Amino acid sequence: MSGTCRRRPPSRFGVYEQRKVAAALDLFEFIYRRSIQKYSVLRASLSAPDPIRTRYRQALNELMQFVVLHGRTLDAAFAELHVDAADSAALRLIANSELDQLEQHNCARYNLARGMTQRWIDAGRRR
Repeated sequence: MSGTCRRRPPSRFGVYEQRKVAAALDLFEFIYRRSIQKYSVLRASLSAPDPIRTRYRQALNELMQFVVLHGRTLDAAFAELHVDAADSAALRLIANSELDQLEQHNCARYNLARGMTQRWIDAGRRR
């Protein structure tokens, strides 16, 4: 060799050559604790799930499909589902809100095809 020698970074030298893993452990611990803090902040910022939406998730999917795919009115769709009378008004508000916000980019959550959803939107969002 012509005297040119590449030096390894000190961190690699300590871990690989001398089998000193303290620096690697310190780095891992620092990153792990930081991720726990970020997750805690994110989790604290989220609200509790809506109990009506959770209980009637499948019914909401069926409502959306009845209205968008089959062209039924929301009242006719509600008539085909078994919903507690106490929860009916809240579920109706959720369904109306979801129908207002329904677009091609979020229709998959209700198992709706993008083309059918766009035709329903183009037809004036009938319900």
